[in-house]
Amino acid sequence: MMKYIDNLITKPKKTSYSTLKILLTALIAGYSMAGYADLYKWVDEGGVVNYTQLPPPPGIEAELIKQSTGVVSETAQEQLDQRLNRLDELAKQRQQQSQERSNVAQQKADQQRRCNQARARLASYEKSRVSVSAGDGTSRIIGEEERLVEIERSNTQVRENCN
Repeated sequence: MMKYIDNLITKPKKTSYSTLKILLTALIAGYSMAGYADLYKWVDEGGVVNYTQLPPPPGIEAELIKQSTGVVSETAQEQLDQRLNRLDELAKQRQQQSQERSNVAQQKADQQRRCNQARARLASYEKSRVSVSAGDGTSRIIGEEERLVEIERSNTQVRENCN
């Protein structure tokens, strides 16, 4: 059982964190519940000694054997706690890696958007006659010197954003 749990921890892609947590909880519960069952010791007509969790058939004397309380040993509990802590660490690492991948993807998308804007701006300034909007809602045609400055500025933005 412990080898199975170790495999689950070292191969997280095949088993989800919640599945492993449920398994460990069931394992702990199984240990504690198994300890609460009483055992009966009795001898049948053939002289065979029987140990069962159910009382013997009527008319047969049985000795009731009390089981332990099912308390998990400190070592076993420590091992389970260590494994659960390791699972928590792995889950946090996976969450962090996922967030990092998402951030990288968002940065790439933003850079691609800036690249497209810079190329569109460059294309608009490469026309021989360029009209720009003024702040008051009117438009004006820019001069050749201003157009060349804007082309250079757009080329710089293309170089920075279009790798």
